Order: sequence, then C-alpha cells, then structure tokens
Amino acid sequence: MPPPSSSLHPIINGFKAHNPAADGLLCINCGDFGHRRRECRNSSLPYWEQAYL
Repeated sequence: MPPPSSSLHPIINGFKAHNPAADGLLCINCGDFGHRRRECRNSSLPYWEQAYL
C-alpha cells in the first residue's frame, strides 16, 4: 500500500485533520464531507486511500 503522503486528498496526506464537529460527516467512499458512503454519488477514491480514511 502506498504511503499516505503520496495521496492528493488533504485528510489522507495529513494536510487537514477531520473535525466532525466542524466538518460534519465524512464519506469513506469519496472523501468528501456532508454524506455517508451509502448516499455517495461521487466517484470512489482508490481502495488504498479509502483504507486510510
């Protein structure tokens, strides 16, 4: 599995911390805020990035 630092996603690479109180729900499928995986209509992150979320 690649290191998290190679990801472009800000939460996975450590640039941004997930704050549930401020950000709300975090989708494990796409990495966006405001919805859950089962409600996701966005394209999926690669599996290795989903594993870090």
